[in-house]
Amino acid sequence: MNKSEPIRLTSFADMEAEKKLAEDSKQFINIQLQNGPIKEFGVNGCQIDAVILFCRDKIFEFNNILACPENETAIYHLTQALYALKQRTLKRELRGVEGTSLE
Repeated sequence: MNKSEPIRLTSFADMEAEKKLAEDSKQFINIQLQNGPIKEFGVNGCQIDAVILFCRDKIFEFNNILACPENETAIYHLTQALYALKQRTLKRELRGVEGTSLE
């Protein structure tokens, strides 16, 4: 896969996934991830944390309908991932390298 190609994830929009699958009408989301630091390449895609946030919020919605311990665990770990990425960003900002290719 080329770095600039969108990642294609299969996702079903509602609870009738089996019916839609049988009709061969799949729904997809396309995610164009940011390619390179924003300060160097400008905004050209979404950030990883935006994808994680979307997934966490979607699982939260599902959990409000049909709660289970596995959803709670997924929500917890996705929240922890967002926290870790925020900490990374703050540390890079303090070093003055956020948004660049510098380590």
